[in-house]
Amino acid sequence: MVAVMSPPFSDSSSAFGPSSDRLSELRSLQLSFDVRATACGLSTQGTTHIANEDNFLVFHTDQHRRAEAGDTLAAPVGAKGILLAVADGLGGNLAGEIASGLTVQALSEEWIVRYKQRPPEEAFLEAVEATNERVWSAWQNNPAWHGMGATLTAVLLLGRTAHVVEVGDSRCYLLRNRTLRQVTEDQSVSEMLVKNGEMSRTDASYSTGNSVVLQAVGLRSTVTVAQTSVDVKQGDWLILCSDGMYNTVSNDEILATVLAAKSPAAATARLSEMARERGSHDDATVVIAQVSGTSLNLPDNNEEISSSFHMLQDYNPIRSGEFTRQELREMLNIRRERYARAHTKLLIGLSSILLLTVLYLLFKIVGF
Repeated sequence: MVAVMSPPFSDSSSAFGPSSDRLSELRSLQLSFDVRATACGLSTQGTTHIANEDNFLVFHTDQHRRAEAGDTLAAPVGAKGILLAVADGLGGNLAGEIASGLTVQALSEEWIVRYKQRPPEEAFLEAVEATNERVWSAWQNNPAWHGMGATLTAVLLLGRTAHVVEVGDSRCYLLRNRTLRQVTEDQSVSEMLVKNGEMSRTDASYSTGNSVVLQAVGLRSTVTVAQTSVDVKQGDWLILCSDGMYNTVSNDEILATVLAAKSPAAATARLSEMARERGSHDDATVVIAQVSGTSLNLPDNNEEISSSFHMLQDYNPIRSGEFTRQELREMLNIRRERYARAHTKLLIGLSSILLLTVLYLLFKIVGF
């Protein structure tokens, strides 16, 4: 009997060389070591919080190395990619801090398990869905964490692509050619009303009490993940941040700060400092990465940045039937009423303190 040897690469390879699939795999491997990222993250505790409920992730999956606050990770993206994420915790009794920490930890673990099982965009989406299940299960089994959850905006840098996922209202921006564009859409009541023509952008930006998040990781057993891919180019900056940052520092200020800083570490340090100086009530977190590599195309000066965005899965609760327009308007009105009542109580309290202070000073002056 004559033994038949298998081909050197796969059944689909010819006798003259590797198959097109294998060539594509080798090309992807080459790109993974040519494309590099320099990234850094920082988080600032809000003035009204007893603990910081934000968490971030700067993680090199090949090296299993996670950068700590203020540390710079500079490396090739590698075969498994570099993960960047910002999570803003929801829930009382410190449960928000637990939820955001579990979210970023679970995401890195779930991606590592799945990265070879599916195309990257599918595996990344499944990793987020599995992360949601883990956070939801955690509070199901612990009454002290009841109802906890976290927003999640994450980027997987892999080859020439940034895979972006979002649940909630933390943001991802792309800075290219000295222009800043928001990649994600806030999953908030006001943003959905703007998107569906029920509210103007001006009202959404300046009206008090508009921040009502429509979903978060772990609040329910399933979640709808918005997913976008971005074709990265030489010198691109990716900026992820929680609402405590972008509600304190404007988009124009973020742009100017990053351009002036010239490095992710310097930019994150300055933006965190600005959040502290302005007394941000909410925790403010930012992760910044710059990409480089000879295989990346140079940006076109005449290019519209948004042409690099590819929407893979959208989140629109009105279109899906999860909420009606009327329900969203009612949610917004309830939020505004609560906001107004809370600030009225605060003003009454401050006025009472001021009155008592004046009476005390008069007492001391008159000498009664």
